Amino acid sequence: MDTGFCCGSITFSCCQVDMGVPDMTVDEAVSQGVRSLIIGVAPIGGIIPDNWWNVIMDGVYQGLDIVKVCI
Repeated sequence: MDTGFCCGSITFSCCQVDMGVPDMTVDEAVSQGVRSLIIGVAPIGGIIPDNWWNVIMDGVYQGLDIVKVCI
């Protein structure tokens, strides 16, 4: 997998996906120039879990574009 355009990952305890990039917070991502928060997994039932919303809204408040990848 090419991670050349991926600065880092926000990983939740329920997630087993490893992108091979550093874990970071929204604050850390923004300080490194990140412009988009990409939701790149399909949650069970297609519904974003409640514990994800604080991170997503933190990204919104800090001006990140929120992108949901549907495959």
